Amino acid sequence: MRKVINFLKKLNNSINYVNKLNNELSINNDYYIPRMLVENRILLKKMTNQKLNIVLIAFEPATWLMFQSIYDTFRKSDQVNITVLVIPYAHSTLPAGTYKDDGLREYLDTLGIPYIYGYNEKANTWIDLFQLHPDYVFYQAPYNGMYPETLKSDYVSKFAQICHIPYGTALIKGEIENTIYPIDFFRDSTYCFVETNINKNIIYDYLCKKNMQFLIEKFIITGSTKIEALKNHYTTDPSYVKPDSHNILWLPRWNTKEGICTFFDYYNVLINYVDQHDDVTLILRPHPLMFQNFITTGEMTEDDIQKLKQKFSTSKFMLDTNRDYYNSFNTADILITDPTSLIYEFFPTKKPIIYTYKKDIFNDLGVELSKGLYWVHNQNELEECLNVLISGKDSLLNKRKEILAHYFFDTEKSSKIILDTLIN
Repeated sequence: MRKVINFLKKLNNSINYVNKLNNELSINNDYYIPRMLVENRILLKKMTNQKLNIVLIAFEPATWLMFQSIYDTFRKSDQVNITVLVIPYAHSTLPAGTYKDDGLREYLDTLGIPYIYGYNEKANTWIDLFQLHPDYVFYQAPYNGMYPETLKSDYVSKFAQICHIPYGTALIKGEIENTIYPIDFFRDSTYCFVETNINKNIIYDYLCKKNMQFLIEKFIITGSTKIEALKNHYTTDPSYVKPDSHNILWLPRWNTKEGICTFFDYYNVLINYVDQHDDVTLILRPHPLMFQNFITTGEMTEDDIQKLKQKFSTSKFMLDTNRDYYNSFNTADILITDPTSLIYEFFPTKKPIIYTYKKDIFNDLGVELSKGLYWVHNQNELEECLNVLISGKDSLLNKRKEILAHYFFDTEKSSKIILDTLIN
């Protein structure tokens, strides 16, 4: 009976989708005709065994991880050409009209990955993506406000099919969903790849609220390309931390306006705790936008940040500003964190996670993962929890293993699933 109900739901979604397309095609030919031509061009290239051109639009080292396994897998295929297009980006924390270069070119140089830089700073001109003749285009973030006109999804989808991969697994609900599930970008996309069925269900519920449920047909479950890359590229630098220490990794939220950031609540608490324990090391990995945001809001000054950086420049206190977080994940014994997608990425390490709670914010997936976290609500609970975990008692280990078995896609080849989807 359940199979019948599910079939009818899918049939109804498909009928609604076709009806909407037929209706919009008659009144909006300028939108649909170019996209139909793109689809036919790609089909012809497949039928005639021509290589497909893939472009990855990237701007930030911290989330390059989402593309690493894609790049590694695609470049080995004799059916595609892959190009990395590096750009600076706009953001609400920056002055209007300002684009920030986050150092991705230098990071890719260290990895030996070739790229094209898409912005001419002297001439203040952007590359027209059309010149690269792409068939499929992947964006590092689905936010059109970050890009110039020649890279926005509405324009690019007229000559290429857009593919979406989440730069982070969504674990929180509420107002943020209006940001992380951009309808305009989803509408312009051909494929939207998501980690698990529960992620797809969360997005479907959101689309239903917006009367855009027909878009769910674009979403395909593949697992996480970031976890695939983490498993394939774990590397440990032995000089990174003291080998005889208990290493705590701290991931605070980058802004306080959401009401879930505990950076200012626990900064002095953690400093004092580590100072009082010779065998404990603290690694602070700030979000790339954290310090910039706190300066913009007035919550910190340049002098405050310099003092923090000076404190975190010793063998016991380290500021992790590396462009990837392989070392941090590998060397951490305990994670302390506010709500973040990195909870999902850290989970497969099976190491204990302390969750610094402020208010109910988790979505359905976050709720399930949170059953394997140690919740703390204040300074005393945080210190007590650290004492227990450092003593070697991890009562939630088996629970985390159980969660891993239920809510993580059982594959390390998410990138291969994506490649097969595009070429077949």
